[in-house]
Amino acid sequence: MRTELANGTKPVYHDDKGRFYAYNNDENQYESMVILPSSSMGFMVAGLTTQMYKLPHQPYFDALKALDKVNSGLNFLVLEMAFVYQPEHFGDEYYSPVKVNGNGSGDCTRFVYNDPEYPGSYIQFDEQGRLDEFYINASAEKFKDNPSGKFVFTYNECSVELPDAVEQSMIPGPLNKILNLERGLEPWKHNKKDK
Repeated sequence: MRTELANGTKPVYHDDKGRFYAYNNDENQYESMVILPSSSMGFMVAGLTTQMYKLPHQPYFDALKALDKVNSGLNFLVLEMAFVYQPEHFGDEYYSPVKVNGNGSGDCTRFVYNDPEYPGSYIQFDEQGRLDEFYINASAEKFKDNPSGKFVFTYNECSVELPDAVEQSMIPGPLNKILNLERGLEPWKHNKKDK
């Protein structure tokens, strides 16, 4: 996945193994680091993601359970929202539906958050029921460094080429050789004999 940033910095990349690629301006190069992919962190990430963004929990948990059955998981969080959420997930007292002209579509449904800690926040679907935009604006202390952000979803074929990068480690020294981060917080899933 490639994430383009509005502030003009170089894109950030993620691969399917949980590797993160970011440009280091001081070193004038991309650096990569293995972080725990959400698929390796079990239901913890699903709970945190839905709680932070005030999204319905059940669709996310259902998707995670279905992928767990085929030894896969959610790795890209916001990207995968397009495959998890549908307009009918937002028909309760926490959101108010509004018809708007949207991202190339004349008939979008925007679900505006009713929570005062998320002023102006919304999730929007196009006329085909596909996720179109997700805007989050939070006044809570946990968002003080990045209080708002907007994701615009488009649907077309594309390919992403990962940049050459210098490998970094989250765990420095010899411990890096012992701990396999790809096994995540549920290592028994990778070796059934470890039960």
